[in-house]
Amino acid sequence: MKNSKNIHALKAVSQNLMHENLSITDGVYGILSKTDVKNEMAALGIDVSNGNEVQELQSLIRRLLTSLEITKGM
Repeated sequence: MKNSKNIHALKAVSQNLMHENLSITDGVYGILSKTDVKNEMAALGIDVSNGNEVQELQSLIRRLLTSLEITKGM
């Protein structure tokens, strides 16, 4: 699953394992280590060095929602 680059690849893994849906595959194999989580968050531009991950995520979500509203209004 770590090598999957998009949802199609994840779905292929799930189907290959004969799981009924992707949530089963994710629940069994999708558990990330703390290091993986921090690396993924850092890749999203979230500063994880200061221990304020929740605030950083909230800020990212607000920016995303604002961006979606701007796009929706066009």
